[in-house]
Amino acid sequence: MAETLKIRAPARLSSAEKIRWKRAVDARLEAGKPLKAAEIDTLLDLIDARTRIDLLRASMMEHPDNHFLVGRISAQINVATGLARRLSQDLQLLWSEN
Repeated sequence: MAETLKIRAPARLSSAEKIRWKRAVDARLEAGKPLKAAEIDTLLDLIDARTRIDLLRASMMEHPDNHFLVGRISAQINVATGLARRLSQDLQLLWSEN
């Protein structure tokens, strides 16, 4: 049987990233599927993707009149969002209501 742990957030994470970590770990525990040691890197990738989305959105808001830059940033947001969704599914953090 795979090892399951109540794992603390890595020290390198910012406070906002640690909140995301805790939410994900708690969601898995609540669902009866604790985070496995083998899933730590996937969760860190998800947190990095969500952080990137936040930073890209902030950058887009700083340059609202530069339509070329906004378009490029929007494309990067779409890519990062797709990655975050796939990682969320891999971690079973998204559930269907069906």
